[in-house]
Amino acid sequence: MSIRITSKKEGFRRCGIEHSCTPQTYSQDHFTPEQLAALRAEPMLIVDFLPDPEPDKAPEGKPDKKKNKEAQKAEPEVAVSEQAAEEPPQGAEISE
Repeated sequence: MSIRITSKKEGFRRCGIEHSCTPQTYSQDHFTPEQLAALRAEPMLIVDFLPDPEPDKAPEGKPDKKKNKEAQKAEPEVAVSEQAAEEPPQGAEISE
């Protein structure tokens, strides 16, 4: 989970951080439980908790290149049939 903090006033300070009107995202372990409680109680700050994106899902609208590569590797290779492998190339002489 991530924590997004937006200040209602540019440069507002709380917990030793100058907060911005532009939302800033922090990792869950960035703040102590006490700091997090102070940030949530502060009326000058908007504190949102964001779920972490699932690692195997690509952002919406963007193809997951890693998943596509894995799918390509998993596709079976087309095998040449034994009959086709034994047939001589067209125009070649057959010797018996």
